[in-house]
This record gives sequence, structure tokens and C-alpha cells, in this order.
Amino acid sequence: MAKIHAHYRTLVVLTSLFFVACGGQSEKLLSGNTMGTSYSIKYFGEQTIEQEKVDFLLDSFNQVLSTYLPKSHISKFNHDYNFFLQSSTHPWLYRVAIKSKQVWLNTGGYFDISAAPLFNAYGFGEEQKQEINAYLRDSLLQLVGMDKLIFTDKTLQKVDVRTQINANAIAKGYGVDILAQFLDGQGVQNYLIEIGGELRAKGKNAHGEWWSIGINKPTSGASIKSQIKQLELQNQSIATSGNYRNYYQEKGKKIVHTINPKTGLAEENNMVSASILAKNCLEADAYATAVMAMGFPKCLSVFQHKKISAYLIYEKNGLMVDTTIGKLNILK
Repeated sequence: MAKIHAHYRTLVVLTSLFFVACGGQSEKLLSGNTMGTSYSIKYFGEQTIEQEKVDFLLDSFNQVLSTYLPKSHISKFNHDYNFFLQSSTHPWLYRVAIKSKQVWLNTGGYFDISAAPLFNAYGFGEEQKQEINAYLRDSLLQLVGMDKLIFTDKTLQKVDVRTQINANAIAKGYGVDILAQFLDGQGVQNYLIEIGGELRAKGKNAHGEWWSIGINKPTSGASIKSQIKQLELQNQSIATSGNYRNYYQEKGKKIVHTINPKTGLAEENNMVSASILAKNCLEADAYATAVMAMGFPKCLSVFQHKKISAYLIYEKNGLMVDTTIGKLNILK
């Protein structure tokens, strides 16, 4: 299965496994690979979900949003100037674009899928890395901004044919939501879905408890079993972003995958890790990226009027500090 991206989001959330029978039923597990990472679905109930249907759905999703596939919808939008994107024939990509513009507005431009030329230039996209300098960066910034896209109720078009979009920062979260819609349609009432560390939970596990997840310790050498916090998901989604694993060194500088779309710089700020809880995973995924780009305390403005909560880790005076925003069901 082709990947949507290989280097964008660090897996920092781990699920706790529960397979003890409850009322004669035990949890079932589906797992596989997608979007350059892995997925898992834990559910229980009378329904039996076929692995082939899940894989087909995820493959179909890839055919829409993977910039690594030259014939995907997003690749055609980026490179085929005659491609006309319509909400009726390209609903997944259109919804990603609409939601992305909303988050772009809500974050003052710190979340921006039109920053694809920057992602590519830094080597975090499907194109070969370039030698970044101020002239190239300023040139690419002329193509960035959701105001470079024209939205109607039914279509999405470019102002400049050179503008491209990259859904890496939102694709896994939306993929989780697509799987949730599928399970809902199958009548499944209790599940925990995960794609590359982004999760969505519904109902309870086989113990009759809310689904429990762990947030990974945000250090490059920490194992995936090293948890800094455990939370309960009560019919919620969670996405976590961090720069402590996904980066490279160049000329003595650390180049991180969270690129500031306002400056074009791929530099660290004081934010170490951002875990965002929301009703749907698409929204959680997008805001986690925006918060990482904004840094602390600038990111606090995002939470003033939004129905999202957060567990944030940032640096202050050389030390890691954590804080919670909104309602979180913390176990320990």
C-alpha cells in the first residue's frame, strides 16, 4: 500500500491493550500498514469486520490524499492544470481543504496545507530536498497561503497554477475518522482506532472501562513504552505532534519537520510536544501541528473559543514543563 508520507508525524501515543472477555465477548484486533506507518483497530461486539474491507478503504483513501502517487487526486490537483476539483466527485479531498482553511483562519495561518513547496524543499515531501537559502525561501513563500485557493460550495481552484497542497499534517487524523465512519456504519459501538499514533475512541473496552491511552515521553532516546502520561478517551480523538524524533542535522543546525508556514523556517521553538483532544481526529491532527508551529504561549489563543483540549510540553529556562488545557481525563 503506497504511503501518504514517511517523515511527518512522530508516533507519540500508545494504546493500552485489553483482551479480557466481558459478557462472553472479547476484543478483536485488526492491524496492518497504511500511509507509510501502521494502523490498528480494537473493537468488540457481535459484528465481525473483514480485514479486506478495511484495507480496501484505506487504499482508496491513499488514492485520494497521497502525494507519492502520481495519479492520486491530490497529485492531479498539484500537477495537472486541467484537473477540476469538485466536492461531489472528490469529497474527501474537498473536506480536507475546507477544514484546513478553517484551521488556517483559527490559527492565524500557522496551519497551512498550501505550504507543500516548503515541505518539498526541506526534504519532508515527495520531491528531492533542495539547498535552502533566503532567496529560495522567500520565493516559495509567495506560493503559500490558503488565500491562494478559491473555494465555492462545490469546487476548489488555484489562484496560481504553481500552488500545491500537502495533506500530511491532517491525513492520518482524517483516515482515523474515515475508519470510524465505516465502523459506525457496521453497527460497532465500542472501538479504538489508531493510525500512526493518532487515535479515536468510541464506547468502552471489554472491561467496561473507557479506552486508556499513553503519551510517550518526548525525548529522542525514549522507547515507545516509556509513557509520561496516561489518559482516558471518552468518545474522543487525540493526536500528538513533536519534533524530537523527526529531524535532521545540516551545517550544525537542526532541521525539524514542523515548518513555520509564515516564515518558511524549519526551526525549533520552545514547544516539545502537543497532544490535542477533539471530537474528531482530523481536527485534533491539524491543531496539533499548528500548536507546534506556534510555540508557547502564543498557541494559547487557539483554545480560547475552540472545543478542544490539550496536554502540552514545552521548554522553560532549560527545563521541560507540562500543562493541561480544557478537560482531560488523566489516569496518572
